[in-house]
Amino acid sequence: MKLAKRLAAAAGVVVLLAGCASGNPNDVAVVNGQSITQAQIDAVTPAVVAILPPTSARTASLSITNAWLQAKVAKVVADANGVTVSDIQRQQVIASSQTLAKIAEDPAAKDFVNALADQSVIAAQMSSEAFIDGVQDVSVTVNPRFGTWSGPDYALMPNGGALSKLAPATATASTNG
Repeated sequence: MKLAKRLAAAAGVVVLLAGCASGNPNDVAVVNGQSITQAQIDAVTPAVVAILPPTSARTASLSITNAWLQAKVAKVVADANGVTVSDIQRQQVIASSQTLAKIAEDPAAKDFVNALADQSVIAAQMSSEAFIDGVQDVSVTVNPRFGTWSGPDYALMPNGGALSKLAPATATASTNG
């Protein structure tokens, strides 16, 4: 019986150390049930680092995570408000931005670049008030290694990556803070 309790306790510690409230330690974040994985962030990082001033991989990873979170949240808000983005609109945004165009040269960054371009189109099509109201209703869970999501700030709030401070099981943008 003592062995079973020890194994159960050890399993609990492993889950806590894995650090992901979504249940999958490979998830960086989950937005309305759609995951952003560590593999996706890792695949985009070289393309982003190549065009930015010298920066650490950790800083780039946090910036990519924040941008992708914002883009996914924007997509959920757009869908809820009937706002769509055409391929032509997306391509116009990419073509008008040297940074996005350069990142888009890396095939591994295609989904990331498209998400950022979509976010730009969505922002242009919605009123600020409607968008901000919509953001508050989006469910966002972030792996505590990356920080927490702040709906009112529409941003990832890094916590330094320390696991010494446990994050709540679910951080949602709909909580008032």
